[in-house]
Amino acid sequence: MCEKSRFAEIRRVFLAEWDPIGISGERAVEDEYDAYARTIETLLANRSPASKIADYLVKIEAGSMGLVAGHGRAECAAESLWSMGRNSR
Repeated sequence: MCEKSRFAEIRRVFLAEWDPIGISGERAVEDEYDAYARTIETLLANRSPASKIADYLVKIEAGSMGLVAGHGRAECAAESLWSMGRNSR
């Protein structure tokens, strides 16, 4: 998978499955989570387990966003991201 495609797929998962601040469908701010995509790309490149990806998403929610972390939401998104990374090898 090329870098642009992977980034677009990460964005899609962020908006469709993770979306802790509820911006899905708002085209003007669909890039809101892009700053976190590079770390996800690195985790995927390093073949990190889905649990490590979920931990990162939870850390963003609780630390960077100041939200009560949604572990189920993060775990679901992490599984999709991990599968995407596994299937692109």
